[in-house]
Amino acid sequence: MADAIEQQEHYRSQSEKITHPPQVIALLRRLHENRILLRVRIPGVERSFNSLLLNLNPQRGYLLLDELNDEHAHRKALETGRLRVFGQHDGVEMNFNLSIRPARNRQGVGFYQAGLPDCIHYMQRRADYRVHVAMDMGLSVLLPLGEETLLDGQLCDVSMGGLGARLETGQEIRKGLIIPDCRIQLPEDPQSLQADLEVRFALPDEQHQVLRMGGRFCKLSSSDRSRLRKFVTQLEREMIRRRSRGSD
Repeated sequence: MADAIEQQEHYRSQSEKITHPPQVIALLRRLHENRILLRVRIPGVERSFNSLLLNLNPQRGYLLLDELNDEHAHRKALETGRLRVFGQHDGVEMNFNLSIRPARNRQGVGFYQAGLPDCIHYMQRRADYRVHVAMDMGLSVLLPLGEETLLDGQLCDVSMGGLGARLETGQEIRKGLIIPDCRIQLPEDPQSLQADLEVRFALPDEQHQVLRMGGRFCKLSSSDRSRLRKFVTQLEREMIRRRSRGSD
């Protein structure tokens, strides 16, 4: 079974539908602040077109999207009034629908105005497939930040390459931060895994008053790697059993 798991496709995706407004806004800010080139699809048109997120106004609940350069595509976009927008930043792929209307600034430059999307489909690309960890397992993740701060979180998913966790904290954690000597609890094992962790993303979930964080293992001993592999394999087997029972 372990060999079969290792032979899975090199890149897998875990997709998630983000509907909580603060999280939607946080993802849109990534696209806006990093000036990410967006791919836009128009209903009924086969090819895609490029655009940019020009402005984001969460207080008033709207965004501005650069007008399409292709005249035929522009007319079709106004005719349908709908666009599907795709963007990618730092390994995160996202897409969402917009209902648009035309607008111009004082200089006569055209753009589209749209309300903020109700949801964003979000995919984190990973070299290792992360397996979901049930909340009722109650596995803790301890993250030491300096000498005086120790964050206590709960493990959400795990792979040979990294983990996802929920942290009950107001502490700011930035992308790229290396957290040394993190400890991950394993079921029925008194000794925790210990690894250095690089923060890959951190998104606030104000509805549940937690911070959702994803990290990559950047230092893991061979003995801990073997224990981690055993744990991931057990989770995979349980997931396969549940799917088999569900298909009966």
